[in-house]
Amino acid sequence: MKLFAFAFLSLMAGAFAAASPSCGDRPIRLAFFEYGLYYFHGQGIDKDLADALQQRSGCRFELQEQARARTWHDLRSGQLDMALSALQSPDRDSFAWFEPYLWLKNLTLLPRDVAQSVTDAGTFLARPQLKMGVVRGFKHGETQDRWIDRLRRQNRVVEFVDAEQLFRNLAAHHVDAAIADILVFQRLLTPVELENVVVEDWIPAAKGDPVNVVIAKARFSAEEAEQWRVLVRQMLVDGTIRAILRRYLPEDDAAKLTKP
Repeated sequence: MKLFAFAFLSLMAGAFAAASPSCGDRPIRLAFFEYGLYYFHGQGIDKDLADALQQRSGCRFELQEQARARTWHDLRSGQLDMALSALQSPDRDSFAWFEPYLWLKNLTLLPRDVAQSVTDAGTFLARPQLKMGVVRGFKHGETQDRWIDRLRRQNRVVEFVDAEQLFRNLAAHHVDAAIADILVFQRLLTPVELENVVVEDWIPAAKGDPVNVVIAKARFSAEEAEQWRVLVRQMLVDGTIRAILRRYLPEDDAAKLTKP
């Protein structure tokens, strides 16, 4: 049994080692956007992950900060090569590959007075005066995006350029709900604001959604993308990503978020 286990681990190590990413003939252009603990003021989980990818691959990266909506446009057009903290969708599959490095569940946040009479998505839909705030160009998962699309057809969705602006408007009661995960609202709402907000899980049966590294098809072939995907998997297996999370979260939360 021990011999079998050793052989299996050796095989896995060999598979990882064989998948050293191809750097290409120019730096890899990767964009961040301000979003909770993922990236803020030039630091965060995604900045640390980008640094680790650069170090482990030996490739040169050009890092930049820009709005999320522009990031998706630039990935599609070939002006960007990678991005982080993204959800996969059929449309995005047409121009990028994805590899998960976190698993997170989006929750619904409502001002306390709104939450007194709104307990689920159906109740919210039934009150036409209520509006949902979202970040422009952001995906929330298939179920929640379908629900937001229904609100959008009723002109009940207010779009903001970034999450900080969204949560300032939620705290000021200019919108009646927002959807985010714990890495976002724990940073963007002050303790006082959190006391005045109710956090609800409107899809309790659903598991967490994978949060992905995005690899542009305009820059990388399928084989090259798979090399980057294997590198991300290796960083999950060897604890690199969990160690990054521990810089920002308690150990228990870091362990949960790195398991599908």
